[in-house]
Amino acid sequence: MVPTYHLSPSFSLGPPDRGGELDLGIIIDNLKSLGSERPLNIDCHLRIDDRELYCDHKKGFTSTRAQMERGEYGIWAKFAAQAGIGGELSWTTERTANDTYQFKAFDTIYFNPTRDYLHRSMNLPDVNDFVVGSGYKPVYMITGLKIARGPAVKLKRGKSRKLKVDLGLNEPGGLTGFSVGPRFHNSEENEEEMSIEESEDFIIGIRVKRLYYKRWCFWKPAQLVGEVYNKGATMLDSDEGGIQTGEEVIDEDIIESDGEMAGMTVKMESEDGTNQVTWIVPIL
Repeated sequence: MVPTYHLSPSFSLGPPDRGGELDLGIIIDNLKSLGSERPLNIDCHLRIDDRELYCDHKKGFTSTRAQMERGEYGIWAKFAAQAGIGGELSWTTERTANDTYQFKAFDTIYFNPTRDYLHRSMNLPDVNDFVVGSGYKPVYMITGLKIARGPAVKLKRGKSRKLKVDLGLNEPGGLTGFSVGPRFHNSEENEEEMSIEESEDFIIGIRVKRLYYKRWCFWKPAQLVGEVYNKGATMLDSDEGGIQTGEEVIDEDIIESDGEMAGMTVKMESEDGTNQVTWIVPIL
């Protein structure tokens, strides 16, 4: 199976049901600025019919930091153990391999946008203005989210030993068998725990569809193309049905029907030295 979910750049990004901006159907200009820049359609986001939404729910787990850092629960858990989550960040000097992480559950929510939904989203004024102003560069629509529910952590301090010294008394004529020199005792401190209350749910993975305009032949109008964007993805889908891969041509010609092709030309270039991409750009 091919990974399709990208690791969240920060485990402070809340899901939509906790007030987060990233939601299914949200359009962003690139993945590198995910969470740091305002989504393109945040003010005009189109509602998705509940019948088109899917959710995969899995039980959580309890693990030590050492287990997570070894990658036993996936790359996202390894990253979380190294970077820390929630209130744990204020206790970075106290973290040990024996710290315990607990997650109540994990949800994967996703949808497969229809052609109509893609068309309407791309024609939104805020999105269209950005696409035209950027020279028709690709944009990315969020089609899936992986969410960690009810995260919590217990930080443990390792056991430490202390050497206790009692100064003896040097008196002549002491009791037989009585040691009057210095006495040394080993004392062991009990392991201490610092519990951090349950933190806010956060997004651990994001699936996107890349959208752009492409002209297949010079004598035909440009078309909207949507494709699942897997480059750099590290997590698999959760047995999702009907997942589309590769290019999907959106039949209707949005650009010409809106008169946007006036003053435009076609520019062909190679992306990453492999795939050839056709751009619709203004005539200079």
